[in-house]
Amino acid sequence: MKPSQFRKPRVLPGTLWFGVLLTLGGLFGADGVSSIPQAPDLQKRPVTVADVIGMTRVGAPIPGYTGVGPKSEFAVFSPDGKRFAIVVIKGDLERNTNDYSLMLFRTAEVSRIPNPKKLITFSSASNDQGIAGLQWLPDNDTILFLGSPGTETTQLYSIQCSSGKVKKLTKHGTSLKSYSMSENGDTIVYAAETPQVDVINENVLRYGLHIAAENLADLIRGKIRSYDLELFLTKKDTVAERRLYTQGPLRSDGNVHFSLSPDGRHLLVKTSTTELPDSWRQYDDEVVRWAFARKPPKGISTGVLRYELVDTRTGRSDVLLDSPADSSSDLWSPDSNSVLLCGAYIPLDVANPVELQARRSRKFLVEIKLPSRMLVKSQRENRRRFDGTGPRTLYNFMGERMVALDWFTIGRAWRDGNLCPILRQWPRRPT
Repeated sequence: MKPSQFRKPRVLPGTLWFGVLLTLGGLFGADGVSSIPQAPDLQKRPVTVADVIGMTRVGAPIPGYTGVGPKSEFAVFSPDGKRFAIVVIKGDLERNTNDYSLMLFRTAEVSRIPNPKKLITFSSASNDQGIAGLQWLPDNDTILFLGSPGTETTQLYSIQCSSGKVKKLTKHGTSLKSYSMSENGDTIVYAAETPQVDVINENVLRYGLHIAAENLADLIRGKIRSYDLELFLTKKDTVAERRLYTQGPLRSDGNVHFSLSPDGRHLLVKTSTTELPDSWRQYDDEVVRWAFARKPPKGISTGVLRYELVDTRTGRSDVLLDSPADSSSDLWSPDSNSVLLCGAYIPLDVANPVELQARRSRKFLVEIKLPSRMLVKSQRENRRRFDGTGPRTLYNFMGERMVALDWFTIGRAWRDGNLCPILRQWPRRPT
């Protein structure tokens, strides 16, 4: 499988970021945060907290936004690249809400002052994001997003850009934290918060309460919340849901990551280990060493992640690789027959001492073929130099050719071990 054939989300090419930033600066003011015109005779005064709250700022398209404005990847492109959507946020002190607006732009208008279309505004009265997690459907007209209007729980919504019609796709009992969908949008998997449970119940009154990892604040208020998320699968045009199970917990206190294959058959998910294999002591990794030194109680999350593969038809989940997966990222092939792992540790099941040392200390770009689970590792000899003298081509995976739009960026990422995010961001030119 060629790297250029792997599925990549449609995000804004680097050559257009400058134009988009200029566009947003024109729309929201020279400082990029305020759309209020200033009268020439307006007396200057110090900036207040109320001013900051009322400023219009750009929000991130992914869940987990903490209030720090993103500098890139805040625009999500339609599959045909003709339009993109962003989220802007503004606080409303009088109503005590944060107003999230979904704005639609035409790509062709980036170089001049555009006329964006406001699709919808959700005013969140809670700590949840009003609008996040934007994804386009293949029809180039429908956008899916996680929404939390008012004090409602976060659910999955869709909106048609042409008509403005909004549809609530899920009615789950708790808030959704993330989701992933198949290529055609027919299958959706989402992660939701685990329902809270009462501290005092009949079982506790009879046998007492064993305190292990419970939060003190939860014990005081009488309700215990779990940081583990639950996975559910649903189909298009239905609110019926089916629970998916993994071997390890899916934690909400870190990076929630899972990816549905284009055909919807498999779910690749990073789960937390509750027991570290002794062989992992050999990895030259600070996170793994810290986890072994900490010695968490049995059944408690170690903080070290690993990949699992869930069959969405049978519900069965298996460990994909017997190795840590904390900082790695992944891409599915369009035919769903393999997955590309970037910056991944691979198992130490080799006898060759040179290869064993390499696997202990290095991360790799590998392809895992399904259903055989055959692992194909990239070859060092296929790398090309990026010192300004080499061609704008990267031979980095199985000797196959991949065109790079910016070989300085690609080369730096390859040397620094951060190639996978670049593969996601940079679309390929026809060869």
